[in-house]
Amino acid sequence: MLLLTGCPADQGKNPDNGQQGNVADLGGDDASFGDSVEDLGGYDGYFEDDVQDVFVTWVSGSEGCYTIEGDVLTFTSVSEDTVYALSGEFKGNIVIDAGDEYKFELQLCGFSLVSDSVNPITVISGDKVTITAKKGCENYIYDTREA
Repeated sequence: MLLLTGCPADQGKNPDNGQQGNVADLGGDDASFGDSVEDLGGYDGYFEDDVQDVFVTWVSGSEGCYTIEGDVLTFTSVSEDTVYALSGEFKGNIVIDAGDEYKFELQLCGFSLVSDSVNPITVISGDKVTITAKKGCENYIYDTREA
């Protein structure tokens, strides 16, 4: 399960189906979900020679609850409500196994993630897992697996 939230740019009728609801503007350019990763921008210059340059910052709660093994960043062994922040670039996937007793928040600020073999972010367990994009930061998550 992956839940991304944001402030809606326009509230009212959805032009596609005529139903009431929130309509969010996903960008001011002509990018669409069908465009290639390179065409969408934000990817230029990243991940040359598969270099990993990810920064994991403990914000609050359980400290030292992550491991990076190859192209997998795993958060586990959470013993209280916990917040971590990510910045930089990472090619692989993120696994969140926070348990079912505590809240876990992952803050993204200047972070790019590319996954070409599995889901970019997988939540195995967590009472309440939240992924937030910090205001004023550009973040990119690319799922480049074959359809």
